[in-house]
Amino acid sequence: MPYLFKNRFSIAELASIDSAVQRIVLAEPEEYLRELYAQLLANNNFRIFHSSGSAALENEIRQFSPHLLIISSNFAGADSQLPPVLKKLKYGFPNLPVVTLGYNLDNEQLKALMSAGISSHIDRRLTRPADVVMVVKTILNN
Repeated sequence: MPYLFKNRFSIAELASIDSAVQRIVLAEPEEYLRELYAQLLANNNFRIFHSSGSAALENEIRQFSPHLLIISSNFAGADSQLPPVLKKLKYGFPNLPVVTLGYNLDNEQLKALMSAGISSHIDRRLTRPADVVMVVKTILNN
């Protein structure tokens, strides 16, 4: 019998874990983008939770146990305020992949996000909204 997290599971239980709907916390301050991304992801069998603000983000991650966090580069206000938020999240949730969405970031801002531990960054100027789904599926091996 396989063991996972020091618990014993049957093969049927492990199969149901793999087929479970994957959860995503979407932290996007602009309502039209939040709804667009949420609809695209929901249409691809992801369960979406919206974050109500950067102060509540850590609690929402704890509550929803997401498989992925998608966060806008301006979610915490200015671009320079996001890396400290991400570093804190990576410290508390080291196995949570994080994808940032944004535009007009320079090389230094991208380096700061990368050093904060993001898995990927999507530049909105260069991608279609449907490309977000493709990136999510790639990161989650879906």
